[in-house]
Amino acid sequence: MQACTEKFCQVWQDRDETHNFPQKYDAELIREALRPGVRDEIRLKEVDTVMKEELENLRLAVEKGKKGKKKKGKKKGKGKGKGKKGKKDKIKDLTPDRTMDSLIKDLVDKDILQLPAQVGVRDYVGHYKNLDAVEQKAMDPQVPEPSMAQIRQTVIEQLILPLGS
Repeated sequence: MQACTEKFCQVWQDRDETHNFPQKYDAELIREALRPGVRDEIRLKEVDTVMKEELENLRLAVEKGKKGKKKKGKKKGKGKGKGKKGKKDKIKDLTPDRTMDSLIKDLVDKDILQLPAQVGVRDYVGHYKNLDAVEQKAMDPQVPEPSMAQIRQTVIEQLILPLGS
């Protein structure tokens, strides 16, 4: 009687069954009850068989290694290994007889590559955004996008002026 009372206290005392009016099964309870048996069954059937196969493969590999070492007396294995490594790293050039300029010209002629339109710094026209409103919203973590005039000024100051000096 004591064991049944303890089991009831462990399983059912703290459960809220008010939403389970039709008294359907509890999937979690079934999983908890069946897990140990399923775990043991999987261990016996699958894991043990895989471990036996791995041990057999290791045993065979060790036997092959012992046989291979007895037969080897020369350094033939090293030359073969170097040749294999070199073949993996090489990449075949599909256009060895053509220059990069001729390839780019062909791609532009076929409209695969397109030349960008000529754009000058003066083409970036716009008004400065007033950042007073942003400063008032100090709690807003988003930084506003810069205006075209701010982009133009930054490009001139950071990219063009250092080239002239």
